[in-house]
Amino acid sequence: MNINRASLFPDLDGYAASLKLRYNSLKIPEEVLKQQLKLLEDEGFKLMP
Repeated sequence: MNINRASLFPDLDGYAASLKLRYNSLKIPEEVLKQQLKLLEDEGFKLMP
């Protein structure tokens, strides 16, 4: 159908969101999870060991 965030939202934010989705789809799931956990720890949300 060729519908994506960049075509629905033609501003810079829509284009950036579509690039983020495309880039994250190239990563393996473990790598994405590791990156998300690191972001949470950086924001002060400490996880239980």
